[in-house]
Amino acid sequence: MWPPFRRDTMKTLLVLSVVACAALYSCSDFSHRDLQVRFGKVNGLTQKAGVYCRGVRVGSVAGMVVDTEGVVVNLKIAKDFQVREGDKIETVTQTLLGDKVVEIKSGPITASLVGPDQVIRGVDETTHDLMVKALIEIISSAPADREKIMDKWRSWLELNGLWPKGQQLDERRKVGEAGK
Repeated sequence: MWPPFRRDTMKTLLVLSVVACAALYSCSDFSHRDLQVRFGKVNGLTQKAGVYCRGVRVGSVAGMVVDTEGVVVNLKIAKDFQVREGDKIETVTQTLLGDKVVEIKSGPITASLVGPDQVIRGVDETTHDLMVKALIEIISSAPADREKIMDKWRSWLELNGLWPKGQQLDERRKVGEAGK
């Protein structure tokens, strides 16, 4: 037979059991799942950086491991957030200081879901990142070098279809038109 416990002792044990279960549940991470993405390089990406889709935070960077093919970034994403084979995952510069986040751009809804042990290939450097680099290079350059640097980036923009071919940026004309 059970040893004689006082009724208060049983209540205390029951409350402590409930508190212990709640603490154990809150320490485990049931609301997130792992997603592994391989990048060629991840300059500026840090642990705990945000993971976003359409401006909504859906997770964070849990860790990074360098391997022979690049860097595998382990993401903790919301369990209910679905990642599909056609989704584009890239690192994006968030500030002019170079802080980066991971951006997931949705692909076709008909594509199959990514499996739990699958490593996805990420996109290394985006047009946005290159535009920030160009802006920083132009701003920080000596005035005599700015036109040459702007020509270099204008050529890159033309090559990638982001600048109309042959169009020149004439600062003097723009200033003159602004004064009219």
